[in-house]
Amino acid sequence: MRFAICGLVVVFLSAPMVQSSWAQAQKPTPPQGARKTYEGRKSVIEEDVLVVLADEPSRHFHEARADLFRQDTASVVIELLKGAAFLRLEADHSDGQAKAALMASVRALDMLAFDEEMGGGVYVVDLDRAFAQAEAALANAHYQQAKATWGKKSAKNTGLHLQAALVSLGNSWGWSGQKPSSDTLGAVKDTEIVAKKLVNGTGWTEDEVKGALDKLGGEVSKLPTSTAQTKK
Repeated sequence: MRFAICGLVVVFLSAPMVQSSWAQAQKPTPPQGARKTYEGRKSVIEEDVLVVLADEPSRHFHEARADLFRQDTASVVIELLKGAAFLRLEADHSDGQAKAALMASVRALDMLAFDEEMGGGVYVVDLDRAFAQAEAALANAHYQQAKATWGKKSAKNTGLHLQAALVSLGNSWGWSGQKPSSDTLGAVKDTEIVAKKLVNGTGWTEDEVKGALDKLGGEVSKLPTSTAQTKK
């Protein structure tokens, strides 16, 4: 079921983007059409589905990285745009700074896809930096949504967003080369426990949830928000 949903999401959002990108192949300008197609368009994907698919962007990022080593330009472009499609979906459910950060990463991925398509010299380090920032933006978006849903006393959605934020947190560490400290790993473990309780609907206390949100917020704030903070 998960993969069926994933396939529908990718087809729904990324296919027109890929067509637009390839249509621009002979033009020395970024593929503006792909961005204009979806800006301001509200996603019809349910929030809980997005949370289940939290790890999908990095799956496409790994594929793009492997395709770059294989010198398979077309596949690199497609995987980058698929990853960007998932960020667009999350941006549709975010606002403020979180939404801006997600859309900045979408544009960065879009530009990398265009540069690769045009033979502009995209390197592994370029991908790793963009992927680390994208996952940091996702972690922050889910953290912000966890806070918002907790404010509405929606326990299950709060837990789901905590879990999704932890997935993106770990992915960002991987792409940026950061090694979490023992204290950080302890905070993550504590947050995982509370998130599971919230999703299951039993065993949590308000103090536990507030503590988990504080711990997660502290770790998200350490994530790379610029290329200068990611590995070289």
